[in-house]
Amino acid sequence: SGGSGGAGGGGSGNTEVEPNDTYQQTNPLSGQAKGTLTASDQDWYTWSVASSGVKYNLAVQGAGNVQVQQWKFVNGQYYQTTNTTAKQISQTSTGAGKYFVVVFSPTGAKQDYTLTLTK
Repeated sequence: SGGSGGAGGGGSGNTEVEPNDTYQQTNPLSGQAKGTLTASDQDWYTWSVASSGVKYNLAVQGAGNVQVQQWKFVNGQYYQTTNTTAKQISQTSTGAGKYFVVVFSPTGAKQDYTLTLTK
């Protein structure tokens, strides 16, 4: 609610849409997404793979302390994937499935970010 700064434009990808503060309110992620964290906000995204062996890189960039975490939904359970760094996850899929991604600030700081998925 209430945005300021960077009018965007010139970039590819989607802009996150609120509400998306829980894993049940997600934005689809395909390529790149831009968003803004408000105080104590979390932004959730989903994406899928069709098979094992898909190499992917998920990275978040921002001027603040923005971080990313991810879970894979398999057979009714969520399994957290291992981060490469607090801002990046580079892995290879172990099978088909849907991923749930959260972008957040550990201190609840307001900031803009860009989330990029390459596979």
